[in-house]
Amino acid sequence: MKHINRVVEWKDIVRAKVPVNGINNGIYYGQTANGKRDGFGIFYCTKYDDTPYLFECEWKQDFPINEARYICVRENRWQEYQGQINWSYLINGKGVWKTESLHEYIGDFRDGKSHGKGKYIYPNGKTYDGEWENDKKHGYGKMTLADGSVQEGIWKENNFLEERKSMVKPAAIPQKYHSFRCK
Repeated sequence: MKHINRVVEWKDIVRAKVPVNGINNGIYYGQTANGKRDGFGIFYCTKYDDTPYLFECEWKQDFPINEARYICVRENRWQEYQGQINWSYLINGKGVWKTESLHEYIGDFRDGKSHGKGKYIYPNGKTYDGEWENDKKHGYGKMTLADGSVQEGIWKENNFLEERKSMVKPAAIPQKYHSFRCK
């Protein structure tokens, strides 16, 4: 097995010739190997629109891998995410996304969007539990309004098409994604 000599250091990250997913310059504190982010660390950066991001995750050869946590501030309101992330800093796999305005999504993501099975909780108490495609309710799902009334059936691009009751129980979301707090 090859030994990797890791050190912990502050490192300025200069934007690549082609920025990954709009990431601009930033600063990294954490483990490095051969001058690249490698191991655990935090990365503060901005995106092309000057939105600040703070990533906390494991890195391999300068790219995020596995589980991650990030927080960003858009229009003076924070958003946070915890779960799987891909090499281009996009949410991919299972995770939880929350906002300061009390929106929350627990479930599957693909390329930074809710995609697959998931539950969205709205600030007014309304919930949607079902299938998603590219950030839109799409497929079978159940909308429960704050007053307890239910719309259950087939959705297409956020529009309710037809009522239908399911005989299949929705996929379970792992317990570790049900609740998290920034430390």
